[in-house]
Amino acid sequence: AAGKICEVYHIVVIGDVQGDGGINSLDASIILQYDSGTGTLTGAYLIAGDVNGDSGVNSLDSSIVLQYDAEMTDISQVLLDTTVPLSVYYQYDVDFGQDSL
Repeated sequence: AAGKICEVYHIVVIGDVQGDGGINSLDASIILQYDSGTGTLTGAYLIAGDVNGDSGVNSLDSSIVLQYDAEMTDISQVLLDTTVPLSVYYQYDVDFGQDSL
């Protein structure tokens, strides 16, 4: 249909919880804040925070981001070594509305 939005896709960059296109220590800090209950992650950012694919966002994910930032690991390799069904993300209250991206 000309002039109408037919589908919307949300691109998730695993590890980029601040949405700036990079993965660095600030992302690790935001993940730690979420893990400690002093920060929030919603929508695609919540999924991006689960760096190791274990269906949780915690200090382990932050550690991987720091290792990536120090060029000690490759996040894509971490994910390739993990088998997690996509449905695991639905345990989160994921709202892909405009305000969550």
